[in-house]
Amino acid sequence: MVVALELPPKSDEKSKSPQQYIGHHHPGSTYVYVIKGTMRLGIEGQPVQLVHAAESFFEPLGALHTAAENASAKKPASAIAILTRAGRCSNSDGDSGSKEMRNP
Repeated sequence: MVVALELPPKSDEKSKSPQQYIGHHHPGSTYVYVIKGTMRLGIEGQPVQLVHAAESFFEPLGALHTAAENASAKKPASAIAILTRAGRCSNSDGDSGSKEMRNP
């Protein structure tokens, strides 16, 4: 699945009950390519990374996704996330499963 991510600038104001990012798992691995701006992305056990436009971030299968936010309080950020689903693949006609590939 391909998802467009649009992140507005983060707020400079601190609320009385700030929202915290709740860690979660995706059903497969995830690849994020930042198109515009800078994002903070992280997985458990590793430092949060600043990922700038034209850079990417990989989240392996089973990783706990712990951070995803715009790093800027002034500029928006956007990215494309490609999420895979473990144990499944399908071709263009919707048939899933493993297929042998051969050279013509």
